[in-house]
Amino acid sequence: MVSLTTLEVLSQFDDILNRVSHGKERIEVTRDGNALVAIIPIADFRLLEELEDKLDIILARERLESYEKGQEKALSFDEVKQRLG
Repeated sequence: MVSLTTLEVLSQFDDILNRVSHGKERIEVTRDGNALVAIIPIADFRLLEELEDKLDIILARERLESYEKGQEKALSFDEVKQRLG
């Protein structure tokens, strides 16, 4: 993965968009030497979203199984709000 500073990205933005969208390149953007964000092809983003959705389903099923086995108790909406702030 290529790493560029925010200033490099700003000065090369059009080229970077082409590199990412057509060349399928992934670019890490840094500020003050720290990784800030990544610019990735839309196909990669959609795959990450799909994987995240599948993981959410797996975790929800695990929690439901625990509840059905009596290992978890149901929470009221107010309890959920309180826990999440």
